[in-house]
Amino acid sequence: MAVGDKYKVLRDFPPIGVKAGEVGYVFSEYRDFDDPDKIGFQIIFENGGYDGFGADEQELFLEFVEHSFEHEGYIFRNVMELSEDWQRGTWDFKLEVDEE
Repeated sequence: MAVGDKYKVLRDFPPIGVKAGEVGYVFSEYRDFDDPDKIGFQIIFENGGYDGFGADEQELFLEFVEHSFEHEGYIFRNVMELSEDWQRGTWDFKLEVDEE
């Protein structure tokens, strides 16, 4: 998992109003609170909600979609700027559907 990665949520996540199948982008990493030897990641979602996912939660809640080179250099400064970036449309939350 890295800044710029796009993930799909595997189950509803009511604390921030995210439904299963919605996507989000990793915008920041932090030292996992439960295990300081692991890394947690913060993800912003289509509805503008964001949350952190510790190492154990990542496997339970998230499925990798793709890496975005366009967003891998995103620098998280604070939540106000994050919100403004979301309002400006910084991230493309559409999922490409296979046409088979």
